[in-house]
Amino acid sequence: MLNYICKVQKISKYLAFKLTGWTALTFFNIYIDFLTREINISMIIIN
Repeated sequence: MLNYICKVQKISKYLAFKLTGWTALTFFNIYIDFLTREINISMIIIN
């Protein structure tokens, strides 16, 4: 799948992995905030 995205979008694998990693980290942080009941709109914007 990643090879297909890289060929279609003409982006490097490095950039694709970097974007995937940062996106996963952001959603993980939002999930942890949700579990600890510390989530609010400003935390989502900061993430």
